[in-house]
Amino acid sequence: MIQTKRELFEFLTYERQAYIKGGFLETCKLRLGKNPVYLIWHYQKLLRLTEYYYNTGKRVRYFFHRRRKNKAGAELGIQIEHNVFDKGLIIYHYGSIIVHRKAKVGRNCRLHGENCIGNKGVKDEDNAPVIGDNCDLGVGAKVLGKIVLGNNITVGANSVVTKSFAEENIIIAGLPGEIKKRM
Repeated sequence: MIQTKRELFEFLTYERQAYIKGGFLETCKLRLGKNPVYLIWHYQKLLRLTEYYYNTGKRVRYFFHRRRKNKAGAELGIQIEHNVFDKGLIIYHYGSIIVHRKAKVGRNCRLHGENCIGNKGVKDEDNAPVIGDNCDLGVGAKVLGKIVLGNNITVGANSVVTKSFAEENIIIAGLPGEIKKRM
């Protein structure tokens, strides 16, 4: 959770490096060209600003930035609530990324698009996954229900994980997700 301006700056600096390699001119070029990399970075920057203003109690700025984040997210097909992801989130492709508001995800998570981190339905509304550090969700990967995934886990493309895997350094794939390889 981002509590101070210093933490906000650290988050934004750390995550910007994954998207924009150059300086001001490179950013302008990407922005004017409506490059997908810039659009994802812009959404993520709004997400972090929303988190900061929510956590510091600045309600007017929070509502303003939340509105901007939601608008940008609707255009990209991304729906992520604040205070879910720790530092280091990287979104490689936009389109249909949905994350439950009560999910918790550790540092350096990578989403490859068409991902869902959520519950199992209306009766399971408050149950959401807890995912450790350095997770990598392949294209179309889903993590559903009140489960826990350990650190350094890769979930293969189009896999559906519905049970906990506390073991670290594994690859999960299939429907339902099973351990395919230990690293």
